[in-house]
Amino acid sequence: RERRVSVLSLTSILSQISEFFDLLNGFLLAVAGVSLVVAGVSIFNIMLMTVSERRGEIGVLRAVGIHREQVLRTLLAEATLLGVAGGSLGALFGAAVVVGVALTTQLPLSAVLVPTNLLVALGAFAFGVFIALVGGLYPAYRAAWEPPVESLRGWGAPREPGLGSFPTRLRACRSNCPASSSRAVADRPAASG
Repeated sequence: RERRVSVLSLTSILSQISEFFDLLNGFLLAVAGVSLVVAGVSIFNIMLMTVSERRGEIGVLRAVGIHREQVLRTLLAEATLLGVAGGSLGALFGAAVVVGVALTTQLPLSAVLVPTNLLVALGAFAFGVFIALVGGLYPAYRAAWEPPVESLRGWGAPREPGLGSFPTRLRACRSNCPASSSRAVADRPAASG
């Protein structure tokens, strides 16, 4: 009869554990990457909406002599402030979760509070600011290089379709407004051109 002996080495167990942790790290990095893409798109969307809502104000600033570089710097500073706020909140929340997990489990707090973890939190903060800056770059560039005439065109005009020019608004007001406001509109001087 044959005797079978199985030998279990500690290195094979350690390699399996390290393989599992590598797989877990890859999964967490993928989740973090998706979160960063979503955050970048959100900042891009917020900056694009902010710039489009303030299009007339930016046009007025450009018309009175503010240079393109100043407008670009102002809008990039806003995007950077969004990134600083989001990055600091994210780093603080992440640190709180890690400390909370360490306190609720048997993990010693000294294993969590190491200098390399501080570097990870600072890196996450810096990366959040970078993503915000990249997300705000296109809307800021687009707003800064738009001609003031284009920015001011339609600024303050009524939102209803078909009521763009002054004569059209006058006709609409005469047919829909009370008599006193109709006379006030009719007494305005006609716009040339």
